[in-house]
Amino acid sequence: MPFDHDSRLGEICRSQALLAEAEELANLGSWEHDLLTGTVFQSENLRRMLATDAGENVPKDDVWRFVDPRDRSKIREIIDGATRARKPYEFQVRFVFPDGRRKVLLVRGKPIMNSENRVVKRVGVAMDITDRVESAAAIRESEEKYRDLVENSNALICTHDLDGQLLSMNELPARILGFTPQELVGKRIPDLLPVSGAELYAGYVARIKRDGHATGLMVLRTRSGDRRVWEYQNTLRTGGVTKPIVRGTAYDITERFEAQKKLRKSETLLAQAELLANLGSWELEVETKKVHWSENFYRLFGLKPGSEPLTSCIGIDMIHPDDRARALQDAASLTSGGDEFDNELRFVAADGRERILHSRAVAVADKSGRVVCVRGMSQDVTERKREERRLRKSEDLLSQAEQMANCGSWEINLKTRKATLSKNLLQMLGLKSEAEYGRSTYWDRVHPEDRERAGKIIEEAIANVKPFEHVSRYFAQDGQLRFHYARGIPVAGPDGKAEVFIGAVQDITERVQAEKDLRSLLRKLLSVRDEDRRRLARQLHESVGQTLAALTMSMGRLQEALPGCDTPAHALWRSCQDLAREAARETREICYSMHPHMLDEAGLVPALRCYARDFAELSGIDVEVVMPEGLTRPSREIETTVFRIVQEALTNVHRHSGSRKATIRLSCDDKRLCVEVRDDGRGLPETHSALAQEFPCGVGITGMRERAEQMNGVFELESTPGRGTTIRVTLPLTGVLQA
Repeated sequence: MPFDHDSRLGEICRSQALLAEAEELANLGSWEHDLLTGTVFQSENLRRMLATDAGENVPKDDVWRFVDPRDRSKIREIIDGATRARKPYEFQVRFVFPDGRRKVLLVRGKPIMNSENRVVKRVGVAMDITDRVESAAAIRESEEKYRDLVENSNALICTHDLDGQLLSMNELPARILGFTPQELVGKRIPDLLPVSGAELYAGYVARIKRDGHATGLMVLRTRSGDRRVWEYQNTLRTGGVTKPIVRGTAYDITERFEAQKKLRKSETLLAQAELLANLGSWELEVETKKVHWSENFYRLFGLKPGSEPLTSCIGIDMIHPDDRARALQDAASLTSGGDEFDNELRFVAADGRERILHSRAVAVADKSGRVVCVRGMSQDVTERKREERRLRKSEDLLSQAEQMANCGSWEINLKTRKATLSKNLLQMLGLKSEAEYGRSTYWDRVHPEDRERAGKIIEEAIANVKPFEHVSRYFAQDGQLRFHYARGIPVAGPDGKAEVFIGAVQDITERVQAEKDLRSLLRKLLSVRDEDRRRLARQLHESVGQTLAALTMSMGRLQEALPGCDTPAHALWRSCQDLAREAARETREICYSMHPHMLDEAGLVPALRCYARDFAELSGIDVEVVMPEGLTRPSREIETTVFRIVQEALTNVHRHSGSRKATIRLSCDDKRLCVEVRDDGRGLPETHSALAQEFPCGVGITGMRERAEQMNGVFELESTPGRGTTIRVTLPLTGVLQA
């Protein structure tokens, strides 16, 4: 059958068109970086995203010039590391364009190998996640504002379980009751009620279980024994929690309640209460269809308060068309004999904004039982509903974030031992539900060598009510050994002792393995570099050094052929001879600096003594060497590491310390070798010395630290301004014994 070239070409074109459309719909683009030619291919949509017009083959540097300088080093490390490991990679990168536009791209790529297992190209995709990143930042800001609003609100905002135990409480209402929030959390609501109120609590629980919400009044006792009246609006939450909880909002209406008992029609008190609670009251005359609105009810709709009676049609017209039928049905039910209604309706204010009002109304009947009017109150709960939606969205985002970060969160009640584990943490531990979790199910899988250490850290944190963190190895359900990084915070109860334990666990297995691979590569790099220096020093000594020595001897022979001692030729000879001697001396110094032959021939101790003597002569710094006698030579790798560290440390003393004295101290036992270089100079700045373990002060210190770490050693730096600096390195040994 003949090959239909046009048909095949058409299919390819259609496939490319579909791919381009798919990339545009998904807001992503694809790329390919040919490592042999150095060119980068970008799909059409990626070029559009990056605003590049260079065609299909784009030089690599054209892409990097848009990358935010703060991201370049980190991204290059990720790409280079993944290329060396021949593994896929992923990162987020910020782009800054000349016109001021900024984008954030999520990049995924992988290296492509040829038949010789050599990486010849990298391919991948990039997705524009700018909107997602900006939305996440906006959500965090909104959550912070919401938390601030709650903590500083006069309204009582709390959660409690169906047993009445308070789980959370905001600040100001707690102070009204004479307590702090910490003192109230954990208490039972029935214990705060008068005896008569405590008897009604069971009825409240029955209502909220049945209806999912409850409203009413409650009387709470203050610390001093006074009684405060609160009007509450509570809802039951059953989804997304281990056990049902009640979210409640209440307002202190003690003064209003007392005033209503004395003068129920006091408009002044009612108006104040409405203003504080962002609600309005209204009354409907059933027979005349006239309505009366309180001043604040006008304000809820963006209208100017008026005194003239209104018709019911005005209020009905403001109801959202989709809710209007339900509102009329509730009103008809109430006027035909119902006792009350409680609903939430959407309204359209005068400025066009949509508002949500929570309304409660009761029917008022005459002596014959005929309903003559309906009185009600409506509260603007628009913002509360929005915050509830944002909170639900935040909870969903948290779950997604845990999956992306490969971590999980938990909360443990130290009294009841009840544990609450996030969905992702259950998956990490290989559990189907929290019912399967127990102390033994977790700790039995912790590596035996880490179990005691991690347990002790947690016990001390609980005892001292302080945060903790640790890394431990954990055997997953499939038997694989995983590395877990755990951080936790004990929360104190009213007695000051830890009551609740919250924290998070992150699986860092891949990161630990990557660090291990990196240390191995660095160790090989240092070894190769030292070997190159050793080889180059030998070549310089055997080639250039011998040539200069021969030149010096030839210059001596040349003197015999020169006429007289005061001729220009004789002066030129003396100058050439001095230059030859100086070149020979400098060559010897370079060879010794690159790798002293004495280190290979005589060992570490003689090499250090010789180097200290030469260093003192050149620098004018008195160097004291304190070393044990009869030290059996360690491995060449350890000798080289110690010598290079001492060499770099003395160089730093000469360049930076201003000290006229330095001490080299070498000590060892059967398991470790310790070298210490101390000076009495100006020391490091205080900001540096305080953070020396975490933030190195320079390239030299970084190099010494890396050399120590590649030998599984410990690098320590102690420095006090004006009192000198001490560098101490401890390396593990095998077979280093005292003679």
